[in-house]
Amino acid sequence: MRTDKNTKKLPICRPTFAQSYDEALRPSSIHCRKKVKGESKVSPPFMEKYLKDYQEPAKMDKMGQVLKEVGELKLQLKDNLVLLLDRGEKLDDIVEKAEDLSDLSKEFYIQSKKHNQCCKSW
Repeated sequence: MRTDKNTKKLPICRPTFAQSYDEALRPSSIHCRKKVKGESKVSPPFMEKYLKDYQEPAKMDKMGQVLKEVGELKLQLKDNLVLLLDRGEKLDDIVEKAEDLSDLSKEFYIQSKKHNQCCKSW
């Protein structure tokens, strides 16, 4: 059984056999079956096409392609979450600075009010 190393040993020959079998049973393939008598080498056109297509298993393995895309999406999601957490920390810093600024402005207001009371004597 031929498998692709990148798809964790998922069988990719099964679809080839199924497609070949279906193709052999089609009415258009009857002329190939009539020519064969006994044991002989048979090379129907559809079989050559499938064998050529399946020389690159990664292209034909739908499940492998889906798993590869899922893996890529996982990595992208992980990167996005890291960026989001970094932004969250930066937002927390900004909120903290804003609170400090608010506290300082309140203190400034109170002190300026005290200093201005002496000027109200007239």
